[in-house]
Amino acid sequence: MSGDARTNGKITIIDVARMAGVSPSTVSRVINSPDLVNSETRKKVKKALDDTGFVPNLLAGGLSSKRSRTVALFIPSVAFGLFDTTIRVLVQEMAARGYQVLMGFGGRSDEEFNRSLVMALARQPDAIITIGLAYYPETRKRLLDAGIPIVQAWERPKNPVEMVAGFSHEEVGEALGEHALRMGYKRIHLLWNAGAKGSLMRFGLSRILLENGMPEPSIEIFPFPGNFMQGKNAMKGIARLGEDKRPDCVICASDWLAHGAIVGGLGAGMKIPEDIAVTGFGDLDFAEGIEPSLTTIRIDGEKIACQIVELLMERMSGKPVRQPIVDLGFELIQRQSG
Repeated sequence: MSGDARTNGKITIIDVARMAGVSPSTVSRVINSPDLVNSETRKKVKKALDDTGFVPNLLAGGLSSKRSRTVALFIPSVAFGLFDTTIRVLVQEMAARGYQVLMGFGGRSDEEFNRSLVMALARQPDAIITIGLAYYPETRKRLLDAGIPIVQAWERPKNPVEMVAGFSHEEVGEALGEHALRMGYKRIHLLWNAGAKGSLMRFGLSRILLENGMPEPSIEIFPFPGNFMQGKNAMKGIARLGEDKRPDCVICASDWLAHGAIVGGLGAGMKIPEDIAVTGFGDLDFAEGIEPSLTTIRIDGEKIACQIVELLMERMSGKPVRQPIVDLGFELIQRQSG
């Protein structure tokens, strides 16, 4: 390669362009806006990038386009795998479009979330995505003042900040209540999560039961998202109740709580679902494999991730977003546990 194609011996974009047989501007488009380049050209340029080991100066590109090529993602501080598929697919799909996802934690309070948000905004991200986080007035104002695309995921708030890719927690609760009614359960007990999303699910579930002449379910509340030992110990306590006071169905706000409840119930000599049914939320990897297999709510995390990307790409193209609020629903998966 000729000397004018290099600076201080380093590979430049001109070297990559020559190797791929395209113009430097095409290489730049593949790096910064790959969706604007046809697949055959993209393959040639990506091969040249790999062969030369060229490292693009994303900061320089960001300054010229007024974009940082980064997206900030916030999740609850503890999630135990609930959002893993969404995060994995989101990172992959955004990387394919030239964006890096910077992940932060929302913390256990609005103050913690605000501190994390201030730090993220200092990096001037091109967009912000939040998964399963409540917005308080100060947080909401800070997000609106940022003036960048905002996507709320894994929920369907009644008053969204801007764009949404998720589902209704209240409707999840209604589906769980309707399932309990279909199965003929009479005494419902909840192993539940604190927080806004848990409250919405509980409201939907309780409303369905009350409308059908059932009593308000009893409840134990744990910090999000609940864990195996909490579910196990709760079920041991239930087993010590007399049969006339014992619930015939335990509905859990997470699969971890439900798994623990099943193990605790079996260990206490109860049959599941004959003596007591158990349902969960999340349809995590273990839900189908445990004995008995777990009845639960399935959320399509991959579909949510792809919808987030679609919303962001449409919004950042400068065009009006055709459908900013997208409800992707959920599915109740009935298995052996109830």
